[in-house]
Amino acid sequence: MPVVPPFLAVLLLHLAVLQGVAHSEADCGQNGSWIVGRKPANTGEWSQLISILYNGEHFCGGFLIAKQWVVTAAHCVNESMSNYTVLVHAAHRFQNFIQWYRKRTTMNQIIPNANFSGNKGSSGDIALVELSSPVTFISNILPICLPDPSAQFPNGANCWVTGGGQIQTGVDLGYPQHLQELEVPIIDRDTCNYIFGVAPEADLGPNPVKEDMICTGYDEGGQDACQVDSGGPVVCESNVGWVLAGVASWGDGCAQGIRPVVFTSVPYYADWISKYIPNMTFVECKNCDRNAGKKIGPEKAFSLLPLLGCLMFALR
Repeated sequence: MPVVPPFLAVLLLHLAVLQGVAHSEADCGQNGSWIVGRKPANTGEWSQLISILYNGEHFCGGFLIAKQWVVTAAHCVNESMSNYTVLVHAAHRFQNFIQWYRKRTTMNQIIPNANFSGNKGSSGDIALVELSSPVTFISNILPICLPDPSAQFPNGANCWVTGGGQIQTGVDLGYPQHLQELEVPIIDRDTCNYIFGVAPEADLGPNPVKEDMICTGYDEGGQDACQVDSGGPVVCESNVGWVLAGVASWGDGCAQGIRPVVFTSVPYYADWISKYIPNMTFVECKNCDRNAGKKIGPEKAFSLLPLLGCLMFALR
């Protein structure tokens, strides 16, 4: 029987431990190298991102928040559970989702917020999805941190969004259609409502951006548009790691004038989440914008035009 040299045995054991070490929800918000702007994401980034398939096709995004729980938009999961499949860590090549994932599972239950009416611009566009089987957390599959209700994301805070990347409304990014990531500033609610008040949509009414919503975008428009997946995240780097600020809810499509992207605020619904996941841990985000003061993107950093205009959903 061959004898393995002691140094090699120690090395192999060390590598095995690194690959298979168990993690818990306490390890939330620890991702690899997130700080890469407006380009395809690298393998290993956005490990919390999941794909919701509808009848076998990528339909919406979501984020792992616990071993058996995902948060997404309520409008993404408003049909029978039998129509949906969840792919974990399927984040990097959208045309090859079936080959590019770590775990495939079904849904055990869907819990939409009761305030969601089903209409575009409705409050409560957030849902919890319990997976049929738990995910094993390892170094490249960890949950995102959830901020507690006191978290504030100030105007101009620099955060990140992801998506499959369309080049215009209804037109997909060409091969290989990698996951796209983009650093964006937060827009305060008053400014966002002012923007939507310019040539307002009749079905949205006045002040459509409600207290449970967050806006993002730039004032340059055009480049890097169409990158947000319905139900996908806006995440911000804080004093405690990466936190989930919101899930993509609604917008006006690609290059539709001065229209930001609107997300459902996660800290606003922290108490609602804890009602259904009693052991859920929330982090105190004392500094929800570690990148404050850093210049990002074009010279004019705060959005009055929709750099993220094209949402891949429009309340399907």
